[in-house]
Amino acid sequence: MTSDVTAVIPTVGRRTLERAVSSCLSQDRAAVEVMVVADLPDVRHSRRLLEEALGGAAHDVRVIFTGGGAGAATARQLGTVASSAEWVAYLDDDDWWLPEKTMTQLKAAQSLGDDVVLSCRVMSVDQATGVRTGPIPRAIYRSDQDLAEYLFLRRRLSADRNAIFLPTLLMKRDVALRTGWEKGLRRHQDWDFLMRVIEIGSATIHQLDEVLAVISVGSPGSLSASSDWRTSLEWAQRHKSTWSPQVYRDFVAGQPLRYAFGDRSMNGVMSCLGASFDGGRPSGSALALALVGLIPRGTVNRFLHRSKKPSTTDALSER
Repeated sequence: MTSDVTAVIPTVGRRTLERAVSSCLSQDRAAVEVMVVADLPDVRHSRRLLEEALGGAAHDVRVIFTGGGAGAATARQLGTVASSAEWVAYLDDDDWWLPEKTMTQLKAAQSLGDDVVLSCRVMSVDQATGVRTGPIPRAIYRSDQDLAEYLFLRRRLSADRNAIFLPTLLMKRDVALRTGWEKGLRRHQDWDFLMRVIEIGSATIHQLDEVLAVISVGSPGSLSASSDWRTSLEWAQRHKSTWSPQVYRDFVAGQPLRYAFGDRSMNGVMSCLGASFDGGRPSGSALALALVGLIPRGTVNRFLHRSKKPSTTDALSER
């Protein structure tokens, strides 16, 4: 059977992989090819680890190996190249889709055209407590907005702040190939991809109002996450010429400066402070976000996830 969409899922074999894969295979009225990209060497131990993580879904996926240590961006690029469906979507191995995600986005694409990257709202679940947020983001991104301003200007500590999450993305395969994932990029892979969608004119970005995916916060062993302030600052400096000065200052305060505080790196704090006060000052909300780096991540997650726990009948229930 021809697949409507290829779902690309990078992994190092975490136990949550089966849930992510099952959510792709359980999409309503849509045939999804699941491409698991293992950032592992193709050896017997890795294959056994992957089979255990996939559980009952092991026979329903395609698996390719990166050789190990390649990172999430490289894994996504390899999965995109190897995909066979006309449309491609992305999912992290600790997140999952709601059953109507694929068909809802494909229907929206019929009116929006082929050169579109579709997103949607999500809900977030704290892995430590099971507590969820309401819909994220509160303010939907509009295609006529400046993307960097939407994401980074006056960035603040709030679960429903402006965001476009990677597990929400769906696009034509040729759009994904034209844009490309920057191999080896260790931080901000999703933001980097979206920025280049705009910069090279691959497509427009359209965020649907519906909640169609669930993201996990606090999962150990993520391929994408790190607190590397140097990589974050270098990435911002690469984009400085295309951002407004205030967006640049707010980004540096809210991201690399926060990581430097988290790492207790005096060199990092001084470097990021110098960049964030270059020609002006960051917003108060971005500076407040920077100081969050001094607080343990688990404490921050519990603060952000202060809603009710999902019940067994909740749409967020883990399947």
